[in-house]
Amino acid sequence: NAVIMSADMTSGSVFALLVEDCLLDGGTAVSTLRFYDGALTANIVYEATGNRFVRGSANPVDRGSSNTTPLGQVTWAGNVWDDDDEPIPLS
Repeated sequence: NAVIMSADMTSGSVFALLVEDCLLDGGTAVSTLRFYDGALTANIVYEATGNRFVRGSANPVDRGSSNTTPLGQVTWAGNVWDDDDEPIPLS
């Protein structure tokens, strides 16, 4: 379902995930990065910086549909498409 996935946490979780300077190919996955459950607690944070994503059918990043991780808990900078260096926004 994803190249990197973080999910199934609880409100007591203290968790930080750093994805930095990687070449990521989600292929036919739903999403390349899945940063879930941040709405459970402010102690769940994610950082993705300087990564290159192979363009394909996979969505670059997903923050979850249930317990959606707030934008403020994700540091997202310098992530681009590998084929043309186009910046990828966090949504």
